Amino acid sequence: MPQTPVFMRGIMAVPMSKISLSLLELHRSCDTIHIIESEKTHIKFLTAGQEGFSVMVKKEILKDFQTNIGKAISGQELADRYAVSRNAVWKAVQTLRKEGYPILSDGKKGYYLDGAADLITEDGIRAWLPKDLFDENGRCRVQIFLYHEIDSTNLEARRMLANGFSGAALLIGERQTDGRGHNGSSFYSPASTGLYMTLILPVSLTAQQLPLVSRAAAAASVEAVQELTGNSLSIRKVNDLYAGSHKIGGILCEAMSDDLESERTQTVCIGIGINPATSLPPERTLEHHPASPGTEYSRSRLAAGITAKLMRTDFDHPDNFLKVYQRYHSSDIEEQHSSDKEEQ
Repeated sequence: MPQTPVFMRGIMAVPMSKISLSLLELHRSCDTIHIIESEKTHIKFLTAGQEGFSVMVKKEILKDFQTNIGKAISGQELADRYAVSRNAVWKAVQTLRKEGYPILSDGKKGYYLDGAADLITEDGIRAWLPKDLFDENGRCRVQIFLYHEIDSTNLEARRMLANGFSGAALLIGERQTDGRGHNGSSFYSPASTGLYMTLILPVSLTAQQLPLVSRAAAAASVEAVQELTGNSLSIRKVNDLYAGSHKIGGILCEAMSDDLESERTQTVCIGIGINPATSLPPERTLEHHPASPGTEYSRSRLAAGITAKLMRTDFDHPDNFLKVYQRYHSSDIEEQHSSDKEEQ
């Protein structure tokens, strides 16, 4: 018997020391895999559902590309990492290309994701959602809907709810033709530059709690940007997002209820638009200041980060997100600066 801890799956036990962390996570979400030890290499897989396994390998490889944008990874390295053949890696890459991912080849160095492209994809979003947003069967608690072009993600969310949709959903438009702001204002939403999303969040709130939604959305947005890029945004008014003196985003929250007598809403639609490319000069783009070495900005990752924070929000105990909101709100920042000057 092996001396190291073992991970049980299928027909045999395999030493934990022989399974990479990412591969272990892959197996936790795929019940049809059976593991056997190979004679010379790490491990070998036999699957009852080869198609499901191929999908999981593709998703893991995509995540590798997205965390190493512009950096080549060899096919052999990927094959070794996930204990699959070079041909399986090649097939996964071809599938990703057909799905629209700009994966390039660099001779013997391997494959890489074109750093000039920043596609928003369902797999790309799911790859960055935390485990607590998936059930024990690997199903995501948030349905994801992507649109190449749409009038408004908030309008589409309202249409979906009117047609009987229930549950949580993330809607993202690559381009909006009728992006909406407060008081009937428009939000400029050109293609391929910004993040235009609406989160349908089923949550029961009183009328007194409704103002908290915009604050929670603003806090989630600035915190996600800070964590991903290292850039500190500020919040002005209730829901405008600024980088320095440049407005780069806004938030529009709408409440839905099918039981007015209860005086509670059952669902809120949280619309968030962040578009730094159209309002910041080139030297002030979000991509220029990563929060940590190797951290890359992507719209899919930003959408996942904001979604995760809002899905975890506890509106009955708002202190945590209100602290974040107050920290980044412009009036509170100005007061802190004034206080610092007085102390000096």
